[in-house]
Amino acid sequence: MKETEINLKDEVKNIAEAPIEKQSKYIKTVLPQPGHKCFEYNVKENELRYAKMQMSIANMSGEAMSRVDMKEECVYVTALNFKNATKHLRKMFKVDFVPVIVK
Repeated sequence: MKETEINLKDEVKNIAEAPIEKQSKYIKTVLPQPGHKCFEYNVKENELRYAKMQMSIANMSGEAMSRVDMKEECVYVTALNFKNATKHLRKMFKVDFVPVIVK
C-alpha cells in the first residue's frame, strides 16, 4: 500500500456518554483572623454579601466548626468589613470595580 492512500480499517464510533455525577470536593480551608467575617462575591451579579455559614461539630475535642455553603459562581473572601473585602477582591481580580453591597 502506498503512503498517500487512506487506510479506513479503523472506524471511529460515537459512544453515548454517561452523565457525570456531581460530587462535592475539598477545595481549601480558610482560618479567618479574630474579628473577621466571611464574604461571598457573586461574579455574575456583581453582589457582595455575608456568606451563609453552616454550624457542625467536627473536631474530636467537640469544638464547633462552621462550613460555608458554597455556590458555583461565587468567590469567598475573609475580611474585617465590606470596604476591606472590596479591597481584597480588587487585588484578587486586578480590576478596579465597585460591587453592589447586599446586607
